[in-house]
Amino acid sequence: GAKGPGHYSFFFDTGIAPEVGTYIITIEAAKQNFSSAIPNPSLIINIINRPTLLNTNEDVLYQRYLYPVLDSYNFTFEFTDDLTLEFIENADEKTFVLHKRAANGDPIPGSVITGVLYETVDHRYILDLNSENLPVGEYSIVITLNKDNYDFRVAIISLTIVKREFSLLFSVGNRINLDSGENIEFLLTITDLNNTTPVIGVDLTLIIKGIEYSTFTGGITDNNDGTYTVNTFAIAEPFFTAETFIATLSIEKANYTFQTRDFTVVVKIAEIFPGMPTFYFILITASIIGVLGSV
Repeated sequence: GAKGPGHYSFFFDTGIAPEVGTYIITIEAAKQNFSSAIPNPSLIINIINRPTLLNTNEDVLYQRYLYPVLDSYNFTFEFTDDLTLEFIENADEKTFVLHKRAANGDPIPGSVITGVLYETVDHRYILDLNSENLPVGEYSIVITLNKDNYDFRVAIISLTIVKREFSLLFSVGNRINLDSGENIEFLLTITDLNNTTPVIGVDLTLIIKGIEYSTFTGGITDNNDGTYTVNTFAIAEPFFTAETFIATLSIEKANYTFQTRDFTVVVKIAEIFPGMPTFYFILITASIIGVLGSV
């Protein structure tokens, strides 16, 4: 429309441009009783991709996560038009590439997993790695989101999958006091530290005096409810003085951190009655008999 004598303006909708690039707009001026003319030079317009954000980030999005093995978790991405702040739907590309890394950080040959993200009804993009099936290790994941006429965005995730942890509750302390000829007996409750659920099928091994007790060979019972009962043979029958032993319990299960616990086991000497060790009773009795016999 006219803005004043000899001044004209126009509105150009970039939506009619089929793709990004350079366009030449030629304007022809015409008026009744005047000859037509084309202004020189022509108007040149550069149409560029619309700027985008990925989770409010204008650059490559770097993320780092650490999760326990066997857990299921997803990653959510918001691919956004930076000018309107609206989510971009129906992306032309929504892919990921996963590599498992060696200890030195190099990709492990043959470990590549590729796939696509799925779009939710509210136009967010979800990366589902079936993480519950990923073994312990270090992973790199590259995510690409792209749509025609928009700037593409990339996210790089460093993912560490670690072993799960036990939570242990013993019915005894680290020092176990026994009478002569008594056995070790206690209850161990094992739960998952990450989700507090009972852990069954744990391999337990107790070694004391070179004798091994385990859930396989006997002496330790898996009660199939997250509790384990330890019940050994008699440890010792000391006669002259109390004896001290170290018992080591090993706790092991696939995908869990291996743990050990040491117990100090003190076995008292035999008593003929409470407070009177048998050995000293015999000594005293023998002394009395000796004295009487010499009279």
